[in-house]
Parts: sequence; structure tokens; C-alpha cells
Amino acid sequence: KATVTPIEFSLTDNGDGTWEMEQDQPLDLTLSVPGAADISVKIASYKSTGTFDEALQSFTTSTTTLTDMVLSEKIIDPTTKSETNTSYSLASMTFEGTAEEGADGGVDSKGTYEATGLSQTMMVPEMGMPIRLTAETQSGTADISGLRPDAFYKLIAFAVANPDAAAAAAQ
Repeated sequence: KATVTPIEFSLTDNGDGTWEMEQDQPLDLTLSVPGAADISVKIASYKSTGTFDEALQSFTTSTTTLTDMVLSEKIIDPTTKSETNTSYSLASMTFEGTAEEGADGGVDSKGTYEATGLSQTMMVPEMGMPIRLTAETQSGTADISGLRPDAFYKLIAFAVANPDAAAAAAQ
């Protein structure tokens, strides 16, 4: 079972096959697989802007900022039935990206991120004590070459058109 707050954003048609997108909302997501996992993600503020190019099927520029994220997960070992409980928190993170048509087709993109106030606490049954990791900051880069966004969009369209297991199995 999964729940997610409605994703809301505004679009402005630039009249040239590109669209400006703006998003500013909290986000709350839960996922529960009985006997296997319970996951919860809460983000107090999720802001995103970017320019989407219809021909490229991707954002040519984008910026996303989130603050006060908390992720909790309980994973159950299918063999031993023991539970590993982990929680993560993040004070803030900013991601900036660009994309262009790839030399070999698809989409090539580059991005950078910076995060502050990271922490992770794990309770592993075999260890019998909590483990806590913290970092004041973290940063990194991402490079993708030849991504084919249309495959993702087809998968999303299939899920929307077949919202339950019976409909998906029939297709």
C-alpha cells in the first residue's frame, strides 16, 4: 500500500515547445509491504523550478530545494523476521541540473547537490545497540548519458491507465 500527497505544480507555456514549471509544497509519502517493509518520508518544504522541453522530454534546467526531511524505515528480514529500523533526517538540500540532447541520442544531464544537517540512526537487532551517523554537509555531482525519458513516461502512463493489480495483469 502506498500513499502520497497530491503533487501540485504550475506550468507556463513559453510558446516554443518549452514550459516553465514551479512547485512549492510539503510532501508526505508512505509505503507499506506487510511483513517486509514500512517506509515514511516527510518533507516540510519541497520547492522546484525548471524549464521542460517537449522535444527533449526533459528539463533543460532545474533547481530543487527541500528542507526538513525525515525518512523512517522498518525492514523485516524474510528469513529471521528480525526488524532493522533506520531513520534519516536532512535539514536542507539543493539540487541544480541541466540537460541537453545526447551525442548518441537520448538525454545527457549534469547536476550538483549540496545538503546540510544530515543524520542517520540505525537499530540493527544483531548489534544490540543503535548506530548514529551525522554529517554537517555533503555535496556531489551526477552525470547521466543517453537517458531515454520516453521509457519512464510509458511506464507511468501504464500505471495510470491500470491502477489496480487486476487491470495491470489483464494488460
